[in-house]
Amino acid sequence: MSMYRRTIAGSAEGHRRCTVCGEPAYLMGKHPETTLYRCTSCSHCFSAIDKPVETYDPSYYEAAHRRWFETPNIALFERILNTLDHRSGLRIVDVGCGRGHLLRYLESKRPDAHFLGIDLSPNEDTKRIRYLQGDFLTTDLGINYDVVISLATIEHVADVQNFSRRLTGLCQPGGQVIIMTVNESSLLYGLARNLKMAGFPIAFDRLYSAHHINHFTVKSLRRLVEQIGLEVERSCTHNAPIAAIDIPLTNSSMINGGLRAAMLGICALGNLTSSAYLQTIFCRRTT
Repeated sequence: MSMYRRTIAGSAEGHRRCTVCGEPAYLMGKHPETTLYRCTSCSHCFSAIDKPVETYDPSYYEAAHRRWFETPNIALFERILNTLDHRSGLRIVDVGCGRGHLLRYLESKRPDAHFLGIDLSPNEDTKRIRYLQGDFLTTDLGINYDVVISLATIEHVADVQNFSRRLTGLCQPGGQVIIMTVNESSLLYGLARNLKMAGFPIAFDRLYSAHHINHFTVKSLRRLVEQIGLEVERSCTHNAPIAAIDIPLTNSSMINGGLRAAMLGICALGNLTSSAYLQTIFCRRTT
């Protein structure tokens, strides 16, 4: 338990309130890049960082996280497709759309819909997909949408309350809000914390790096969307394709093979126990 010293934030480490619910947070532990806190109420974990540390320039997609962006999560895309309303002419926006993989997939399946993607990096418009380059929190998108989707974005945002309110405000009454992020209550995260306490910090340092500011548990993500008035219709935990996972490589092919085999096993067990390392929540704006 040394890693989870229940020191309420407000000591020499600085005053900290939960970024999700505003309740007091205690000092969870140290990371080489940041300090981590845990909420006493909603279980949310977050870093002592007030703004993103990454610039999201082309190197973000082409070098630092190349595996992720080269391997779209088609299984998740299909699950999202199956939840969409069947009426024609849906207006769908993808917030933090990256390279536009989700939008292109949905366009191929729902050519009757209208699509917008917004990201800090540029994309080229297609026949049915319009892209905006800019900050979602300050860019005027002009209209409200029937479906507001944000995948693997909210964990990078310092002010998650403002971000989620903006998602909700952009959604038409009766429309859908779909958010995918990490699952810090997963088997993978729990194993990383235990290995850290045992003196093997490599997984912990990778998962809790300053690349992510917020590490949502299933409980804290639900708390966030419910407190802004969204109705949760369903939620699920799942994994990314194994080829998309940035597994640390060494000079040993044997060690690399062992790491990949271990990750495959953890992902499989996470699926079996409903504690996979990603989570998606499907919500409805009722008012």
